[in-house]
Formats: sequence, structure tokens, C-alpha cells
Amino acid sequence: VTVALSASAGGSLDAAATSGEDAVDRSYDLPVLLNAGASGRIASNVLVTPGGQWGGWTSLDEALVDQGGARDSWSLQGGVEAEVFQLLGQPIPLRIGARTERLPFRFLGADNEWADETAFSGGTGMVLGGGAARLDLSMERGTRGSDAAGLKESYWRLLFSATVLGR
Repeated sequence: VTVALSASAGGSLDAAATSGEDAVDRSYDLPVLLNAGASGRIASNVLVTPGGQWGGWTSLDEALVDQGGARDSWSLQGGVEAEVFQLLGQPIPLRIGARTERLPFRFLGADNEWADETAFSGGTGMVLGGGAARLDLSMERGTRGSDAAGLKESYWRLLFSATVLGR
């Protein structure tokens, strides 16, 4: 079992006004973000990974009241990886996962409800060159918002990564 925890705090986001005679440059303090995750083998070829994040975005609620305010965000995610196939003697893992997230901002102002996001994903990967490189491919299908939130959309996301580990 592997467990990871992280926290970030401090810093600011500077927003430069780009148009309008009443436009004003602004600076926003970034919130505290807490992350936790774990991974563990439940069988020799099956890995389970839960995780979560919390963000203290209510610290910006007053500064953003005219745009609908801000609320604390959180996300929960989890996945399973199973090595069920082999190619050229290398295991080819199959991965499935799910994620749900409470988004921190309203869309189109305070007259709308808050938006949430949900996504499901699947993918695979391959180790090459005796561990010198790794290729990963995944696809995600997600939905965000609702009619009451003033934003309702669905999306597909394709992710590809190549890692050269070196020796």
C-alpha cells in the first residue's frame, strides 16, 4: 500500500483588465488545497487507487460576490488497474476509473445553481525497453453542470503520455 498526502497554500492570481472603461486589475489570494491518495494491490495483478481533493475556495466568496461567489470544492476519484493481457512478454494493464467533483464557481452569475462534474474513464499502458520507457493511453467521458446551473455540457477527453525514464 502506498499513501500520499499534499497541501498547498499561498500565492495569488493576478487578473489584468482587458476592456471596458470601468475595468480594474485585480489580485486574488489562492486557496488552501488538500490532496490525499492511495494505491494498493488486492491481488497480484490488480491495483486499486482511491483519492480526493478539497479546496478552500470560500475564501474568495466575498471578492466574487458579483459573479456568483465561490464555494469550497471537493473531488473524489478512484480506479482499478488489472494486468490481464500480455504482449511480447510485457503485461498490458486495463484501467477503469470514475471521478466526481463539486466545482467552486457558478456560471453566468448568482442567479444560477452550482455546477458539478462527473466522469468515467478507461485506458491502458505499456512498458518498453525493459523499463526504459512507458506509454499510456486513456479516454474519459464526462458531464458538467445542469440546466439550473446555466451550463450543461458533456465531453470526451483523450489522453496520451510517453515517459522516458532513463537509466
